[in-house]
Amino acid sequence: MASSALPSPRTALSAPPSPRTALRAVRRSAAVLISRNVIQELKSMSRNGAAGAPHGVKCCLSAMCIALGHSESDWDHVQSFLMRTSAEAILRQLRSFKPSSVTLEATVRMRALVEPFKAEQMRSISAAASLLFYWVW
Repeated sequence: MASSALPSPRTALSAPPSPRTALRAVRRSAAVLISRNVIQELKSMSRNGAAGAPHGVKCCLSAMCIALGHSESDWDHVQSFLMRTSAEAILRQLRSFKPSSVTLEATVRMRALVEPFKAEQMRSISAAASLLFYWVW
């Protein structure tokens, strides 16, 4: 057996990434995949009259607003933010987001909003909703 088939000691002894590191990587990946079209789709979902967006999308959008520093996260505030902010501006905010800027209280509020949902549920609603879910989670 060739010695090149054996892992190097450094590789064999390296620890797997911590959950926090893995979560940061998922969030960065989601932020990269979120495009102007994704934001437009989410904005259009929020405009659907009285029916509005599906509950899971509302919760993800509310959590996004909390993460971005908005003090209010009720649906009226979220809709107002989406309507008055361009897709490009929202994208810039998502991509330049620093997780360390979120307070513990805000993190708890965000988790409470998205915890009842699973990624598969969001994917069944729309690809845009699932990307936002991964970014928020």
